[in-house]
Amino acid sequence: DFETSSRSNSTSLSRRYRPIFFDEIVGQGTAVQSLVAAVSSRRIDPFYLFAGPRGTGKTSTARIFAAALNCLAAEGIRPCGVCGKCDGYVSGRASYLTELDGSSSSARIRKTAASAALKVFAVKECHLLLPSSSFLRLLEKHRRRSAAVFVFITSDADNVPEAIRSRCRKLVFGRIGSDGVLSRLAKISADENFDVDAEALDLIVSNADGSLKDAETILEQLSLLGKRITIPLVNDLMGVVSDEKLLELLEIAMSSNAMETVIRSRELLDSGIDPTVVVSQMASLIVDIIAASHRCAAAAEESSSSDPLSLSEDELNRLNLALSLLSDSEKHIRISSERSTWFTATLLQLGCLPGSSSSASSRRKLTSSTGKDKSSRSECMNSSSSSSELLNRIWEQCIEKCRSKTLRRLLLEHGRLASISDVQGGLLVAHIAFRDRNLKTRAECYLGSIATSLESVLRRNIEARIVLSPESKTT
Repeated sequence: DFETSSRSNSTSLSRRYRPIFFDEIVGQGTAVQSLVAAVSSRRIDPFYLFAGPRGTGKTSTARIFAAALNCLAAEGIRPCGVCGKCDGYVSGRASYLTELDGSSSSARIRKTAASAALKVFAVKECHLLLPSSSFLRLLEKHRRRSAAVFVFITSDADNVPEAIRSRCRKLVFGRIGSDGVLSRLAKISADENFDVDAEALDLIVSNADGSLKDAETILEQLSLLGKRITIPLVNDLMGVVSDEKLLELLEIAMSSNAMETVIRSRELLDSGIDPTVVVSQMASLIVDIIAASHRCAAAAEESSSSDPLSLSEDELNRLNLALSLLSDSEKHIRISSERSTWFTATLLQLGCLPGSSSSASSRRKLTSSTGKDKSSRSECMNSSSSSSELLNRIWEQCIEKCRSKTLRRLLLEHGRLASISDVQGGLLVAHIAFRDRNLKTRAECYLGSIATSLESVLRRNIEARIVLSPESKTT
């Protein structure tokens, strides 16, 4: 049938299971609903901008949108999957769809624009187009043509030329939630008869960082090994360290046992692990430990009892110092020609932090805290106590991840990460505070970019909200 034939003509999982209909797009409900409504009402804009991280369904959605616009079905769901136009789309020979990248020439556009009743151009990586490009000069001309629709696709919305941004209807594609990616991987594994552990699928989802395409690629690479897909196999493929080994290394480093620290670091490096990956993992682990400790303390406070797993103020301060050290060292290791030396030196510095001799009870707390919920960063972190230092560290890393210099300056000089709270569905809500109402309005234009930066730091789905500080200016 329509769906089966479309999925048997290619070899990769991403192509074999590429979405054919709007309802197969994972985790982009708002964007999909908007496009379905536009197709149903035939109220089509000439220019669209699909913005979001890679692997979140932007290009697939553009292809489905093109098929829906040209579908010959008189009523019902579009694309219908059975008409002549849909058949061309499924086979990859749709005359009405042209995919270009940021360096495509305008000559190609002129040549192909008249070949279909409603031509759709999907321009990938449109942020690479130069403001002086002749391609952009054609936009105003095609704006008057009802027979052409442009879908601009980007993973870097801040650097899209103003000539495009100002004309487009923008749809934001966020990172896909873990549940959505996991559900798709489970279905593929069942259909393909993969021998895979459920815990291994969870780990694949975690490493994919909200990208369904990356998750499918990882799963396919593992399946080609011809072995049962387990957590150790995933770790080996991704070049990462298991949580157990990571926690053990952190405990040894912070116990001031220099000899054992050097031995363990050499063992890791000799196994081919990237030191920047280990440092990043350790920083994430510390965030998990601090967040879990706050949850334990909050639960104990509500029940009017003490929790032996809650870390003391001194222990939390030491972990905050360790987080700061790891964050700074990661930058140096990334650019250093002596990465192994930098990595070992960083671990030894952890043992020199104030109060770094780790007692047995402290080690038990670390293990128990991370074991309670490693996937969650925080139920509620606010600006009080040691949470403030953690929020500041997260905010600094977020600013460094921003590609736009204008946004970096705005956040650095005027913004503050006020709180992070956990809501249902694994979504984190981050509140960014500004003292000035006008600056708050400016920051709201960058909500998508701010959320993306926070997601790359916390590796969770983020909803960013801009708020006014209590001491805000009223003018």
